[in-house]
Amino acid sequence: MGSDQITLETSEDRTEGRRSLLVQYETNEETDFLTGISPQMNGNANLFRIRYTTLSVLVKNPDDREKELSLLLSGSDGKVFSAEASGAKGSFHTLGAKTGFTRYTFRLDRLADISVGEAADTSMLEIKQLQITLRDTKAGSILMDEVTLGFEAVETVEYPFDYHYRYGDINMDGM
Repeated sequence: MGSDQITLETSEDRTEGRRSLLVQYETNEETDFLTGISPQMNGNANLFRIRYTTLSVLVKNPDDREKELSLLLSGSDGKVFSAEASGAKGSFHTLGAKTGFTRYTFRLDRLADISVGEAADTSMLEIKQLQITLRDTKAGSILMDEVTLGFEAVETVEYPFDYHYRYGDINMDGM
């Protein structure tokens, strides 16, 4: 067994707001590294009773290799589902090597039961936990910013370097 480690910090490298989330990880394993990042929901699914159809996140990959990003959700019955990755085949988005902040969208209305690998009827699903999952081949990092819930798919778009100064900096103070 290896001694995998993950570190979460804030970073001033962001698209909007004051900080983004810097996720750094190390692994001593010979196989792919897989980790997940979850908000603390305290077992309360009220946020998802409105039936949002998408979850989007801006991700920057500063490393010189591709990585995979997916979204897993668990229901009150303990079943785990993967969300369809909009604009990609299946449930994984591929993060390009050395990319700037890019929006990746997952369909909350198109889930597959991971125990059988098939689409599931989730019309009555009460989501208890969600997890953004990252797969990589060795130690590295990503930055995450602007996690949003919505009602339609947003195409994958890479933002220009100065995006937050032109669009996200409402009070014009550079933060």
